[in-house]
Amino acid sequence: MPTIISRTQIIKIRNFSDDELKEILVSKYQVTEKKAEQVVHLADGSLTQVLKLNNEVEEDNHILFRDWMRICYMRDFGKLVEWADNFQGLSKESQKIILHYGLNMFRDCLIYRQGVTELVKLQGEELDFVKNFSKVLEEDQLEKAITQFNTSFYHLERNASPKILFLDMSLMLSVTFRQNR
Repeated sequence: MPTIISRTQIIKIRNFSDDELKEILVSKYQVTEKKAEQVVHLADGSLTQVLKLNNEVEEDNHILFRDWMRICYMRDFGKLVEWADNFQGLSKESQKIILHYGLNMFRDCLIYRQGVTELVKLQGEELDFVKNFSKVLEEDQLEKAITQFNTSFYHLERNASPKILFLDMSLMLSVTFRQNR
């Protein structure tokens, strides 16, 4: 192996920019601008990831996530049970994508709270959500939410019951969002 490696030349290829990925999706795959923005935001510059996510991401991921977080914040436990049922009806990949999307949104909230707004690559309704959500939650609450999402992702990959997982996570988020109030 060292002999083979010594006779090769490493060529680093940069990731695609968000604009390049969005252009590929819109022009080549006839994806709407809104969906392209969501997919590109989740892909971190990877064309392979963009093409994979294009088939799996729904255009309403933001609306779904936004409404879920609002219900958690309001502590409407009856609706949280209904939402857990809805999450169970989604495919496993869709459930993972929602968790991944939530992690990205929480990350952007933390970045926005720190005042480094040029790193937040969102626009429109998603950016408005990040601005408002980061005003409502403290950094420690966002960090706890990120930990809960990571833990839930771990358990989802190991075949935990989605209904129980999402209900538990929703209840834990409700408690987290109301701390320090």
